[in-house]
Amino acid sequence: MRALAVFVSLCLLVARGHASFTEELVDHAGQLWTRATHHPMTAAIASGDADETTMSRYLIQDHKFLDSFVVLLASMIANVPTLEDRIPG
Repeated sequence: MRALAVFVSLCLLVARGHASFTEELVDHAGQLWTRATHHPMTAAIASGDADETTMSRYLIQDHKFLDSFVVLLASMIANVPTLEDRIPG
């Protein structure tokens, strides 16, 4: 429930003309964002220096996350009341 409240608060800030939604999320995440985007693994992937074992483990974890995320999105789309609600824009 807390995550929903934060999400709604961030949406309201953006709607009122503050920063972009992405900027609000980055600001809200604070140090967590910096730690994730400046992590040694992130740098190794970007430079192509991640070894094969580490990269394999990363890709397996990434696949599991994406699989769960797709299921979440599909369930959200399937449960909206009208076709118009399913199509953004």
